[in-house]
Amino acid sequence: MGEQVQNLPSTIYWNSLRRFGILRHDGTPTQIAGLRPASRPLDDATEYVEHSGAVWDPSMPGPPDDFFALTSCDFALTRDEATWLAERIRLAAPDTLLEFLVGKGSRRAEATRFAWDDDEVKTAAGQVRDAVNEARRFAVAMHGAALLYNGLLAERSEELGLSQYDGRRDYFADLLDRWRDEVEASDLGSWNLEGLWGLISARGRPPSPLTLRFVTDWVSLVRGPSGLDLAGDQTARNLIREREIHQKRGQARLTNDRLMRQWGGASGSGRLNFRWPVVARLLNDIADGRS
Repeated sequence: MGEQVQNLPSTIYWNSLRRFGILRHDGTPTQIAGLRPASRPLDDATEYVEHSGAVWDPSMPGPPDDFFALTSCDFALTRDEATWLAERIRLAAPDTLLEFLVGKGSRRAEATRFAWDDDEVKTAAGQVRDAVNEARRFAVAMHGAALLYNGLLAERSEELGLSQYDGRRDYFADLLDRWRDEVEASDLGSWNLEGLWGLISARGRPPSPLTLRFVTDWVSLVRGPSGLDLAGDQTARNLIREREIHQKRGQARLTNDRLMRQWGGASGSGRLNFRWPVVARLLNDIADGRS
């Protein structure tokens, strides 16, 4: 099975290395491995002569002198490494929540599930605060779509006589009721989606027309007169069904009984957290290294 793997797990890091200006070459890992560093330290080892073809940021801290003789190691950052990484984030991601929290320098509470529940995040101002609020509203609104989708899968499992999923229909109906109560107490009623689209477009990744229409239609349903009972609203049910068929085509569980029988009882039913646990762990690693 290993020989069939086309993308190594390490490839997920390459975009981040480029995003923060650590890696300065657009080639593949194999191509980059064959390149020599295009920058060298000056005699005093505090400044660098950088060629235009530098592969890595020349200020990156080097490995320990005895690196190849080590018998064990860990991923704990040294003070120099943590300080350098924090500076890379500050330079490469200005006016973002990540830069804001790196600047604070404190550890994040590991029990916090979402960025907007973090006490320090709540003190952010300006466009950082606006971005967090847009993310929160989007996560709350679209959680209902995920729950309704799973409710439809649970109904389909009953139609197919899949007894191993008995009770899942009531389970997701209960979650939808709780979600509805949360929506009623939230600020979704006054949410202007133009703020969300503007935020995404400003980062150079405008949503596709189909995604824009799906989100707009879903939010309209959430805020409409039928929002109190989306589970029984045929327009909402059709919207979710059509979205899955468009996205997955022949692999859509709602139309593929073979895949429906492989359903695990929940499929993407959690709320979007925008990888906050990963971000919090990164921030804690930096904070620990700098302390």
